[in-house]
Amino acid sequence: MGKSTVKIMILALNMIGILCLVYYGIPYLLHDETVANPDAMLPMENWDAAGIALTIGIIPLITANILAYVFVGREKVKNPVRLLFFLPGVLCIAIAAHYWFASLAIPPEPLVQVKWVEQEDMQYGVFFDDGSWEALDADFSFDAGNVYIADNNCFVSKIQDGKIANRFVDTDL
Repeated sequence: MGKSTVKIMILALNMIGILCLVYYGIPYLLHDETVANPDAMLPMENWDAAGIALTIGIIPLITANILAYVFVGREKVKNPVRLLFFLPGVLCIAIAAHYWFASLAIPPEPLVQVKWVEQEDMQYGVFFDDGSWEALDADFSFDAGNVYIADNNCFVSKIQDGKIANRFVDTDL
C-alpha cells in the first residue's frame, strides 16, 4: 500500500467520524425528546441515546484525528493548521462532557412504564373532576349523559407520594 492510499484511508476515517459527530450531535443539541423505540427494554429519548453514542465515539474519533495529524500533510502544511484535525474530537469531547454533567446535575424523575393487556370485558365508570372515578354496574342506563370510550392511551401515569397516579387526559366520543 502506498503513502497516498494510507492518507486517503485516514482522511476517509476522519470523514466518517465527522459524519457520525453531526448525525448524533444534531439530536443532542436540539434536545430531541422523541423515543425511537418505546417497546425496548431501556427506552431512551433520542437526545439521551445521542449523548451515549457520542461518549462511546470519543476514542475512535480522537484516534482518527491523531492519525490524520501524524500522517496527512506533514510536508506541505504547518503545525498550527494541522491542529485543526483535532477540532471534531474536541467538539465531541465538549458535547459528551455536557451530556454527563447535565445528566448528573438533573435529579432523575421516577417513571413507570405500564403495559396493559387488552381484555375482552368492559367496565363502566364515572370520572369526577378531582381525578377519581367510581365503577358502575354493567346494567346502568346510557340515557343519563354522554358516554365516552377510553382505552389505555387516554391515561397518563406518574408516581405521586409513592403510589401510581393515573390521570384521565383524553376521550373518544
